[in-house]
Amino acid sequence: MTQILSHFPLKTVASRRPSIAVMQSQSRFPLGARPISSGQDVEAPRRLRFGSAIQIDKMPVSSDVMAGLPSLKELKKPVAVVVVGGNATQLVIVHPNSQSLVAQTLIPLGSKGKGTGINPQGLAGTVVQGQLHEAFKDFQRELEAAGILPEHPERILAVATGGVRQLGDSDRTWVLDTAQKQYGIPLKTIDGHDEADFVYRSVLTGQPVGASEPVRLIEIGGASTEIASGRGVYSDSHQTVTLLVGGGSLGLSEPFDLGQLQTARNTVSKAIHASQIRPDATLPRLFMNPSAVYHTLATVHLAQHPGEDLLKEGLSLRLIQHYLSPEGLQTLKTTHDSVTTSDKARKALKDVPAKLLILEQVLLSLGASPETLVRFGSPGGMKMGVMAELIEAVSAKDTAAKDAS
Repeated sequence: MTQILSHFPLKTVASRRPSIAVMQSQSRFPLGARPISSGQDVEAPRRLRFGSAIQIDKMPVSSDVMAGLPSLKELKKPVAVVVVGGNATQLVIVHPNSQSLVAQTLIPLGSKGKGTGINPQGLAGTVVQGQLHEAFKDFQRELEAAGILPEHPERILAVATGGVRQLGDSDRTWVLDTAQKQYGIPLKTIDGHDEADFVYRSVLTGQPVGASEPVRLIEIGGASTEIASGRGVYSDSHQTVTLLVGGGSLGLSEPFDLGQLQTARNTVSKAIHASQIRPDATLPRLFMNPSAVYHTLATVHLAQHPGEDLLKEGLSLRLIQHYLSPEGLQTLKTTHDSVTTSDKARKALKDVPAKLLILEQVLLSLGASPETLVRFGSPGGMKMGVMAELIEAVSAKDTAAKDAS
């Protein structure tokens, strides 16, 4: 199997954690420059401005999702990240020396408004096959316009996560071959450990954690959930636990229904029981990626409780269980039914119960108390960790080529 970034002469940092495996093969590459933390023993975080808004699915979002990227000073040409997840495909293109120009596209997968995503049982006869074709075609057009394809595929880091990983061999091969052979996008699968490493790097960068402070990151994706452990801003991929259950894979046709949630709770409990999650005698600080689903929950909560900003204060187990109670579910459902102008907001509201249910069960398995808090880290999600990795690798290669000449 082709090794991603194996041709890049990467710099090494003695104090970093062990390098991570990007492929399911033995290919490995290091994280590059030390991520920036606001702990007392390292410098304060940088924030790069990339314009006031970025277009995602034709909807403007805050440019804060680009916070925490490495310096672009050494970047000579555009680079791009493609992520194929369980519920959506994403493309991010960063241009050098612009400080403001970032092209980002997000294309949902599955039936509109239902969040069905990639079905692990197979792609045959589903709308996802056509959507992937359209996504890859759109990405190819954008990558060609940026001057990356067809001449510089090495400036793309394209990864497929849990949704593709869980497909059968023939379907998984179809996804990879379609991207690679038909559209020139060098898509490869990554395992759950690598997925968690990328998210960990993105979420913990810029957070006020000490260099040796124990931390756990809980990342609930569309098809899988990763619990990554580390110290400070460095994750330890050997301690990552992957659950083969995600917010999009629980199959909740009526997400606000108590009966369906109880069935889903049993499914999650079985997945946890089969994993290596064990209660902690002293629970470390817990973090999550502040995705659109939690932004939506925070908006609902702020309307009910003015002055309580969940994105700043975090989510307690007690509050999670409140929103999974009949009263809390009714609040979510009433809000969902009142939204008539935004399919995206309605979709996020429907995703809230599944995400909270998985989070609840993970916290209970870790021995959390009702007042245990999960805090939200830096925004951007896995794609920003992938982009940081790519920028460092490409910049290192360009610098080495310049020195050699």
